[in-house]
Amino acid sequence: MGVLKLLGYERLPAYGLQAARALADTRRWRVAGVREYRLFIELIHREPGIARYFTRLFGAGVLTLGIINICAQLDPLGPHGIVQRGLNVAISLVMAAAGFWWRFAPFPSMRRVLIFVAGVDLLVPLDVGSMSSPEGRIAFACVLSFIGLFICFAFGWRIMLLHVIFSLGVVAGLTAWAHVVDHRALWALAPFIVVDVLVVAAVPAGLQFVVDVARSETIVLTEESIRDPLTGALNRRGWETLAPRFARRCQPNGVVVFVAVDIDRFKEINDSRGHSYGDAVLQQTAARLKAVPRAALVARPGGDEFVLAADLASPDEVESFAQLCAQHLRYDDATFTVSIGVAYRAVVDGDRRIAEVVDSADAAMYEVKRAGGDGYLVAHPE
Repeated sequence: MGVLKLLGYERLPAYGLQAARALADTRRWRVAGVREYRLFIELIHREPGIARYFTRLFGAGVLTLGIINICAQLDPLGPHGIVQRGLNVAISLVMAAAGFWWRFAPFPSMRRVLIFVAGVDLLVPLDVGSMSSPEGRIAFACVLSFIGLFICFAFGWRIMLLHVIFSLGVVAGLTAWAHVVDHRALWALAPFIVVDVLVVAAVPAGLQFVVDVARSETIVLTEESIRDPLTGALNRRGWETLAPRFARRCQPNGVVVFVAVDIDRFKEINDSRGHSYGDAVLQQTAARLKAVPRAALVARPGGDEFVLAADLASPDEVESFAQLCAQHLRYDDATFTVSIGVAYRAVVDGDRRIAEVVDSADAAMYEVKRAGGDGYLVAHPE
């Protein structure tokens, strides 16, 4: 410890222990990349055009790799023989198809993107194995860096760690093949190995560190600016930011549902039982709304008002969903109840239409309040 302190690295053991705990945290591994992918999706859907440009650019990149791969047929270091050439052509066609998939299909879910990432990682060793030259096989393994850069921004360090371990394993396997089977000297292969290690491991890992630091700061700042500190629900700013993005990502043939909730006679409850009791009621209301199945966003724009957004498959499900919300907000303490208004649209496009649907939900909620509260009303579109 004295030497480490002298060198300015006295916190190194603590960092090592923290890293070991993170690696051993099985609960985090089960949800590896989920939070990072959600943030990635939110960022590229911040404006409607960004996601479209990203899928076009990324699809063009994958398609370009397929074209470059099939051009290896013309290289002396490329595949020789019918089997090797056939494998190269097949993989090139798969990559081209993946490029068109990224270009024309709807933005994929996390599961599909992970399948894509795993598929590319598995296809690259097969592809480089078709090369006739040991040096060509090792050099072409650099293609793994392409998917590594994507993982860096989309999934975070846990998925990146798995990718880097796999990539280094591929490089090690190709090196062993060249040394044992093709009798290449290790010193002759060293330049290719060094470049591979830098490109497929060191550069993505270093970039991952920078991205993770920036991502952590972004998450903290974003959460603080869009969350209500009392209930943990979105505040007005968070709702106005995330609701349009949510509506744009909903399933094309479904309906977007907005639920407006107001606690009946909340001021009287607050005055008679105290502010701490009122705060507890607000916290419990937010928690119950978050527990409603299919609830995607829950916000507290202000006071005792809440709003919820959900994505349903068809208008036929709206009535049952409204009943479900009412059941979740049925309290054992009969001294307070809630008024609920529900509105929906088959297509919601842009902030203006979202505001219209929310206004319809608000109007339905106030109609319930005028009737005495403790109920719900569904406002059907005209």
